[in-house]
Amino acid sequence: MSLEDWAQDMAAAAEPVAPESVLKSAPEPPELKSPEPQLPEPQPTASIAPALRELPLPRSGAISLEDWAADMVTHVPDAIDPSMSPIGILPAQSRAQSEALWYLGLDFGTTGISAVLLNRSTCHLYPLYWTEPPAYLAETRASEPSQGLPSEELRFRLPSVISLQTADPAAGHLRDFKPCLKLGIPYQNGDRWEPQVQWSDTLRIPLSQITQALQSLLASLMESAQALELEAALPSLAGVAIGCPAHWSEAYRFNLRQAVIEARLVAEPEQVYCIEDSIAALLSTLNSSDGREIVLPQNSQRNTASAENSEPGNTLVLVAGAMTTELTLVRVSGKSPNLAHEEFQIRSIPFAGQAITQDIICQLIYPMLHEAPGHSRSFWPEEPGELRAEDFRAEAIDRLIFQDLKLPTAGEPDLVLRTQLQQRLESCRSGQLLLEAAQYIKLTLQQQSRCSLKLGNDQQVVLRQDLGSQVLLPYIQRLNRELNALLTEVDLTVTDINQVICTGGTASLGAIARWLRQKLPNATITQDTYRSVPNRCISSCSRIAYGLALLPLHPQLRDQAQMGDRTPHVPL
Repeated sequence: MSLEDWAQDMAAAAEPVAPESVLKSAPEPPELKSPEPQLPEPQPTASIAPALRELPLPRSGAISLEDWAADMVTHVPDAIDPSMSPIGILPAQSRAQSEALWYLGLDFGTTGISAVLLNRSTCHLYPLYWTEPPAYLAETRASEPSQGLPSEELRFRLPSVISLQTADPAAGHLRDFKPCLKLGIPYQNGDRWEPQVQWSDTLRIPLSQITQALQSLLASLMESAQALELEAALPSLAGVAIGCPAHWSEAYRFNLRQAVIEARLVAEPEQVYCIEDSIAALLSTLNSSDGREIVLPQNSQRNTASAENSEPGNTLVLVAGAMTTELTLVRVSGKSPNLAHEEFQIRSIPFAGQAITQDIICQLIYPMLHEAPGHSRSFWPEEPGELRAEDFRAEAIDRLIFQDLKLPTAGEPDLVLRTQLQQRLESCRSGQLLLEAAQYIKLTLQQQSRCSLKLGNDQQVVLRQDLGSQVLLPYIQRLNRELNALLTEVDLTVTDINQVICTGGTASLGAIARWLRQKLPNATITQDTYRSVPNRCISSCSRIAYGLALLPLHPQLRDQAQMGDRTPHVPL
């Protein structure tokens, strides 16, 4: 079937996606048995050895153990610090807590943040959740009700929103700021901080202000988080693993590393690890490299494939979120492979959910506004929900948003054009309403064959077939070309792929599942699906967060991902 024929099938109802992974119940934790108490060998140090020689010895003749023990208590040398008790004589529970090395997997996405704790000693995973909104979300909820947290629901992912002090009230809360972190490293030039981020036509923000707000965001999240089925308080961390889109700049990794340290999650740069999102997605399906099984809380919402369902062989990982799409190929040998970074072949496309939203505006909504030029129009979904109607003229939209602006080609990155378009859309309420309407179309047509927009006194109908042929088909064609190039690079054919893992909001589109089933006939496809939410922040914990938490169980990858105390050279 050609891709053009496939486009005609877009109006048909989506076939059921491969079922989500069956959650593995956590077995009873193994009983920790304390070894026989053993006193340490005396050390020949100047401070302790003389005191040990002064301990009384049993008197000659018969003496009971009780009497000798009483003598010992009265002659404890002052040089021995009671806090220096050997770990072997601690109670089993205290010893288990002290021996556990806790790591945090932190998935900082464009639209949301997820985090998972790992007890490396027991291979237990504990996803973090929030029942009350952190301070930054409480402020946002006051002005935007859709961003609040339902009190009756545990949230395993929170919106990536930062609060800024700016002269422009509309810029008080920034979203989709993640790409700004790759622009450079903040530095002071006289009394001015550089670089400056051109957020909109009228607003420039120092990058330092964004990085400082991110530090506050991470600190606020950890202060209010709880770990599922971990009754104790959140432990001190031995390390934090963070994800990074493939081929993003060293400046991005440095800025995110510094935010983790300044938020006091860990103290040293060597305690921070950074690895590509697609590699983390694969790790979520594997046991540890030494064969130990991963244990999850019984009530976990882990949206991942378990190691029992993971198949050895050639695996394709597709990660598509808001800003980038990654295609990664790797050969997995068994359920506990000892993988190295050079075994992964990765291709990255700077095109994903945000670009699809822009294409919906350019290809579907914008032409509707010009069907009757000069008429005053308002548009909003037939069932608007949180969206508010606003009247404006098509000529006003042209002047505010599209004047002297070349539109990007559907399905193509066109980075400069898309950056300019996004700045115009964010600069005015009319542009923001266009973004909301496009998001509504994208979500609704995944569940229905059509949706309506009200334009003045008229209703315009958008069909799933229109979305498929004019917006999604160009994206799928781009993915198809990139996958062909990747297969050629590693000398494989489409029939050699045994397994596909799809994760991320854009990767959950039904169109991608249908393309993959047609493209890779021998592959088992696992596609993460999510409940639609108004604020674009998926409520379940991300697969990538689970994979990042498991990074310490794969020593080769962990060592290659460790970040040192080096400031990258970034051209100014």
